[in-house]
Amino acid sequence: MNYKGFKKEKFYVRLIKGFGYLIAADVMSAIVIMYTNMMYTKYPILKAVVGVATLILVLGLMFNYAYNMARNDLVIHRNFKDEKVDKAMPLKIAVIVPSPILLGWVALLLSKLGVIGNFLPIYKIMNMFFLPLIDYFAHDPDIANMDTFWLLPILFLSLLPSLTFYISYQLVYKNVDVKKLVMYN
Repeated sequence: MNYKGFKKEKFYVRLIKGFGYLIAADVMSAIVIMYTNMMYTKYPILKAVVGVATLILVLGLMFNYAYNMARNDLVIHRNFKDEKVDKAMPLKIAVIVPSPILLGWVALLLSKLGVIGNFLPIYKIMNMFFLPLIDYFAHDPDIANMDTFWLLPILFLSLLPSLTFYISYQLVYKNVDVKKLVMYN
């Protein structure tokens, strides 16, 4: 339905856009990593810089996705009071869109426990935006050689896109000026 330039999107359209944002982040991160790979093997500090840059890339795209969706929903809700608002929608999207990342982490855990084969190389390819950071504690391609403790930081990284989307959506929908909050505080 069209509301004076603002469009109420169907839930599945929002999911497809979210998956598109994650795929775009993965592809852009892969390009950055391919161009810097030879340099960051020689200079370990560059690996950290590239890791932070690719993390900012994926989180920035998730913020942009949440920001646009929340602004659209806010305008529709304010101007068209009769329109129903799904209060659980941001939580649903925050769980469903990054689910490949979270399911990948579960597969990584099962791989570490020996239930399935070595899933670490697949996980790294699926989540290129985490690759330089994960490489610090899982540089060996075999998960058997990685300490189990390091699954916790990987879990934290895996939860960041969900948290970024949900918190960003809530702040923008409550009309908090996130740009001002980040830039001046």
